[in-house]
Amino acid sequence: MIQSRDSVADSGHNVVPEPELVSKHCIFQLRDSYYAISATAVREVTHAPPLVRVPHCPASLAGLCHIRSEFIPAVLLGPLLGERDTGPTAQLLVISGTLGPWALMIDRAIAVDTIETHVDADHRDDSQRSPVLGTATYG
Repeated sequence: MIQSRDSVADSGHNVVPEPELVSKHCIFQLRDSYYAISATAVREVTHAPPLVRVPHCPASLAGLCHIRSEFIPAVLLGPLLGERDTGPTAQLLVISGTLGPWALMIDRAIAVDTIETHVDADHRDDSQRSPVLGTATYG
């Protein structure tokens, strides 16, 4: 668990502790790294079906797949993190989004468990398009 709490200044220049959040997340592995997403957003984990590549799309869109009578876009996390093509993955993490379902290509799902998350206010920048929002402690 995270032992210390960082502090941030509010508009009155008072020091306010940044809260640590404990909630259920789906923990998954991609190559040698571990990631987590809110468990309430995850619809299912399934084996990766065949994908149909969409021409002229960004490298992060692996393609479209057909799952339970739906066409779902499958997203590669590696290109979003600035990594080169990371090769095939074994599973899909299907996510219920506001515009419909989509999926992350992952190597394997680890667990749905409570983890302690921390987003450092000094590094929070809503103008950047990074998919990484903070760090977490698990285990």
